Amino acid sequence: MLVRDPINKSIAKQTQEINGGLITPVDTMKYLGTYLTSELSRRDTIKARCKQAIRNAKGLIPFTKKTKIHWKIAKLIYKMMISPSITYGLNVVALTKSNRTRLRVRKKDPERYVTSRKKST
Repeated sequence: MLVRDPINKSIAKQTQEINGGLITPVDTMKYLGTYLTSELSRRDTIKARCKQAIRNAKGLIPFTKKTKIHWKIAKLIYKMMISPSITYGLNVVALTKSNRTRLRVRKKDPERYVTSRKKST
């Protein structure tokens, strides 16, 4: 159970019993692909999405090398598969300017990997 009290910053972590089940409070929980924290921090969500997008991009690189597809097609694949994995659900999450900037920078990293073949072909 994630407990957030905006007035009282120090919440005692006590196990509570609800309907016969023991519930332990936590600092962070994952719900519908988004990490929720008691401080409403989005850092864990952004890190998880960026890691997944980079993993997807690294899987795309061997595919583009094996099939020798044109770099423009690889970029289209990136825009259809990798970019949405970073931006999924952002319209329902309140982001600060610094978080949006970090996401924008991290969104460019996989694109650089995918389009690195541009100069070699």
